[in-house]
Amino acid sequence: MKNFIVTLLDLVAVPDRMLFVNSGVLLTTDGSEVLEALDKLGNRGVEVLSCGVCLDFYNRKDKLKAGAVTNMFTIAESLLGGQPVLKL
Repeated sequence: MKNFIVTLLDLVAVPDRMLFVNSGVLLTTDGSEVLEALDKLGNRGVEVLSCGVCLDFYNRKDKLKAGAVTNMFTIAESLLGGQPVLKL
Protein backbone atom coordinates (compact mmCIF):
# COMPACT_ATOMS: atom_id res chain seq x y z
CA MET A 1 0.00 0.00 0.00
CA LYS A 2 2.84 2.36 0.78
CA ASN A 3 4.24 1.97 -2.72
CA PHE A 4 0.80 2.49 -4.29
CA ILE A 5 0.06 5.65 -2.31
CA VAL A 6 3.50 7.16 -2.94
CA THR A 7 3.26 6.30 -6.65
CA LEU A 8 0.01 8.28 -6.90
CA LEU A 9 2.11 11.42 -6.33
CA ASP A 10 3.85 10.79 -9.66
CA LEU A 11 0.62 10.66 -11.64
CA VAL A 12 -0.93 13.63 -13.40
CA ALA A 13 -4.49 12.44 -12.71
CA VAL A 14 -5.09 11.58 -9.06
CA PRO A 15 -8.24 10.05 -7.59
CA ASP A 16 -11.01 12.32 -6.36
CA ARG A 17 -11.35 10.39 -3.11
CA MET A 18 -9.52 7.72 -1.15
CA LEU A 19 -11.50 5.61 1.31
CA PHE A 20 -9.81 3.83 4.20
CA VAL A 21 -11.72 1.05 5.96
CA ASN A 22 -10.94 -1.82 8.33
CA SER A 23 -7.22 -1.90 9.19
CA GLY A 24 -6.59 0.49 6.29
CA VAL A 25 -7.46 3.34 8.67
CA LEU A 26 -4.12 2.73 10.37
CA LEU A 27 -2.52 4.31 7.28
CA THR A 28 -4.19 7.64 8.12
CA THR A 29 -3.23 7.78 11.78
CA ASP A 30 -0.23 8.77 13.86
CA GLY A 31 2.82 6.63 13.11
CA SER A 32 1.88 5.76 9.53
CA GLU A 33 4.66 5.82 6.94
CA VAL A 34 2.38 7.40 4.31
CA LEU A 35 1.13 10.49 6.16
CA GLU A 36 3.33 12.84 4.16
CA ALA A 37 2.15 11.34 0.87
CA LEU A 38 -1.50 11.52 1.97
CA ASP A 39 -1.02 15.15 2.98
CA LYS A 40 0.45 15.96 -0.44
CA LEU A 41 -2.42 14.17 -2.17
CA GLY A 42 -4.85 16.13 -0.01
CA ASN A 43 -3.16 19.35 -1.15
CA ARG A 44 -3.80 18.22 -4.74
CA GLY A 45 -7.51 17.90 -4.06
CA VAL A 46 -7.80 14.23 -3.09
CA GLU A 47 -10.40 13.73 -0.38
CA VAL A 48 -9.00 11.30 2.22
CA LEU A 49 -11.72 9.64 4.31
CA SER A 50 -11.41 7.11 7.12
CA CYS A 51 -14.23 4.97 8.50
CA GLY A 52 -15.16 6.26 11.96
CA VAL A 53 -16.32 2.86 13.26
CA CYS A 54 -13.03 1.34 12.11
CA LEU A 55 -11.04 4.08 13.84
CA ASP A 56 -13.03 3.41 17.02
CA PHE A 57 -12.39 -0.33 16.74
CA TYR A 58 -8.63 0.26 16.64
CA ASN A 59 -8.91 3.04 19.24
CA ARG A 60 -7.26 5.48 16.81
CA LYS A 61 -9.91 8.17 16.21
CA ASP A 62 -7.98 10.69 18.32
CA LYS A 63 -4.80 9.87 16.37
CA LEU A 64 -6.17 10.65 12.89
CA LYS A 65 -3.57 12.72 11.02
CA ALA A 66 -4.68 12.60 7.37
CA GLY A 67 -8.08 13.49 6.02
CA ALA A 68 -11.37 13.27 7.86
CA VAL A 69 -13.65 10.79 9.57
CA THR A 70 -16.60 9.48 7.57
CA ASN A 71 -19.37 6.91 7.96
CA MET A 72 -20.48 3.80 6.10
CA PHE A 73 -23.28 5.67 4.31
CA THR A 74 -20.78 7.99 2.63
CA ILE A 75 -18.43 5.10 1.90
CA ALA A 76 -21.21 3.01 0.31
CA GLU A 77 -22.50 6.02 -1.62
CA SER A 78 -19.00 6.73 -2.93
CA LEU A 79 -18.40 3.14 -4.00
CA LEU A 80 -21.80 2.65 -5.63
CA GLY A 81 -22.37 6.09 -7.10
CA GLY A 82 -18.96 7.15 -8.25
CA GLN A 83 -17.04 6.74 -11.43
CA PRO A 84 -15.71 3.25 -12.19
CA VAL A 85 -12.28 2.50 -10.82
CA LEU A 86 -11.29 0.54 -13.92
CA LYS A 87 -11.78 1.92 -17.40
CA LEU A 88 -11.60 -0.58 -20.24
